[in-house]
Amino acid sequence: MTEIINKAEDDTAVIDASKISGIIEAQMPKSALTKLAQAGLDVEIRLPHGTITLDKNAAKAVAAQVIGTSIAISVEEISQTSLTAEQKAAIGPNDKVFKITILSGTQEIHSYDGNITVAVPYDGELPVAVWYLDDQGNLEKVPCVYDAAAKIVTFTTDHLSLYVVGRERSKLPDQEWENPFADIKQSDWFYKAVEYVCSNNLMVGTSTKPMLFSPHMTLTRGMVVTVLYRLYGNPDISTLPNPFDDVDEGKWYTDAIRWAAANGIVSGYGNGKFGPDDNITREQLAVMIINYQDFSGSIPSDVFTEREFADDNDISDWAKAAVKKLTMQGIISGKLGNLFDPKGEATRAEFAVILHRFSEAVK
Repeated sequence: MTEIINKAEDDTAVIDASKISGIIEAQMPKSALTKLAQAGLDVEIRLPHGTITLDKNAAKAVAAQVIGTSIAISVEEISQTSLTAEQKAAIGPNDKVFKITILSGTQEIHSYDGNITVAVPYDGELPVAVWYLDDQGNLEKVPCVYDAAAKIVTFTTDHLSLYVVGRERSKLPDQEWENPFADIKQSDWFYKAVEYVCSNNLMVGTSTKPMLFSPHMTLTRGMVVTVLYRLYGNPDISTLPNPFDDVDEGKWYTDAIRWAAANGIVSGYGNGKFGPDDNITREQLAVMIINYQDFSGSIPSDVFTEREFADDNDISDWAKAAVKKLTMQGIISGKLGNLFDPKGEATRAEFAVILHRFSEAVK
């Protein structure tokens, strides 16, 4: 182990078992992993089916959870035949499925501080995407990077399980969408918008038993920013600061809020507060959408003349220009009685429609 530490480059200790055919795991004494973690090193383990790298925080956290004297770390491509019916139905016939585990005895270690980076081979159809696959067959998209020369796809995760690698769904030829939601009907005014946001992995359902989209549920500020982050492709945020005191590290919305703040999409309430769990108002949503347009450079043309709402005086000064612009673009519309309802809370259906109209307008 001392030799591995001495040979470490870029603060990474490498254990290379990639040339040993037939193995899917590397076993390591707990003392060895602890020693590497204490040396402040990331730990990279190369196996025939892929490479798994524990950053120093993950290495330390995993070592602390080991029961007994050793640990087994594995990356294995598994057959789709070993999946449940729900899992098989969720993935494509050409998708690859990888099982990534850390075992202490017979006990799996799923969660830990820090991050684990996984690199696996992929020579299938492009563009490529990665999804986390849960026991119920739900897919959660994971940001990834593809090295076309090496034919390697790399992604980072903070929990271990099954991961699917395959062609990006949103890039596939048009196919009829199969509506999985019990509370969405084809006659709903927002049906096509729900189809768009779900097909493009921008929004997901709110329940699996039964499958619900909850179109009339309100949205939080954290939810909106997370969807905009997905819309922009989940860019790397590793060097971006977190300017808000009420946005804790490691939350599902943290990366998105760091990205949005750094790029002028959100500024918060002031005094270091963002309010990620606060329900978003219609005027707040309008400002975020305009800020996203300005940042991304995707700005729809005006299709309507300026419109005056009956409750214009209720729109905050800081939101008036955004509401005016989105109305002229045809991205948002009012409510009955020629009202905009600026302080009203936006719903999931309204947000889905805004995203759909925006995508159609900038094609």
